[in-house]
Amino acid sequence: MNNQKLPADSTSLVLSIIAAVIVFVGCCCGIGPVIALTLAIIALSMANKSLKLFREAPENFSPQSRGNVNASRIISITAIIISGVQLLFWIGYFIFYGTIVGTALYDAAQRDAFEDDYNYEEYNDSLDNDNDWEYYESETLEKDTLKIDTIEIEVIEEN
Repeated sequence: MNNQKLPADSTSLVLSIIAAVIVFVGCCCGIGPVIALTLAIIALSMANKSLKLFREAPENFSPQSRGNVNASRIISITAIIISGVQLLFWIGYFIFYGTIVGTALYDAAQRDAFEDDYNYEEYNDSLDNDNDWEYYESETLEKDTLKIDTIEIEVIEEN
């Protein structure tokens, strides 16, 4: 009985642990989940290849090495799921706030374009001229009227 280690025993375990740490600690700016997802996928593929080798010839490899690879596989799957959810959150976050910022910038650009087309000097000159504003009283209107709907309230007395 030859007790060799599986090829990805320590490598996949280290990669999966690093991915898990990044998932749980470093979820800043949406970059952490991408790095963790990449490391976890690499660790999972290495662990699966090693487990395939173990299934072909289990007598050549130590059971402890198989346990390490299984642990790596479980940690990698967990890191993939959690980092995938975090990545979807960050994508939604950037889409939502990117839309808000884009709309605000578009509105500001439209407002600036309108202000560039408007001639303020003509407007200010027209305000200075008092003859432009005249009030004409209409002779057809004799009195102001206000019609209010009435509400009738009937009081019912009990015997």
